[in-house]
Amino acid sequence: MREKLLVLLLAVWALTATIATLHFMSGYMSYEKSYNAIRCKIAFVNIIVEFSSNYRICVNSTIATLNSSLFDLTRRFFNIKYIYREGFGIEITAINDVGEPDTLAGKARWVAYMYDETVGAWHRIFVGCDKVIIVKDATYKWVLERYG
Repeated sequence: MREKLLVLLLAVWALTATIATLHFMSGYMSYEKSYNAIRCKIAFVNIIVEFSSNYRICVNSTIATLNSSLFDLTRRFFNIKYIYREGFGIEITAINDVGEPDTLAGKARWVAYMYDETVGAWHRIFVGCDKVIIVKDATYKWVLERYG
């Protein structure tokens, strides 16, 4: 009698453990699908703002939404002022209140760059920052270039 009771308890325990395992595996697979769906829509990027040769701010490995623009990324972390230029797009005139009125007078300009790891060099971006679509694992840099 004790042996039958022990066998019955072991069978109930095995059935309960199997059901619990299946339940948790189902939940895990559901979360894994959701995670992968989200991961395909985000990118880790770096953004640097050089205010001068002695002062820069770096935001490393930040999460950005794919298909968002450099404009979206920049205004997420910095207080910016900008103007829209026909045929060019959005031009940043001030980042954290640095740049104006020199940028509006043509004495300075915020210039965007993207780092190319394959050649180890910065490439200047020649379109408005709203036209630059974020790329995974990229590094972007804003530099205040002064003229005259």
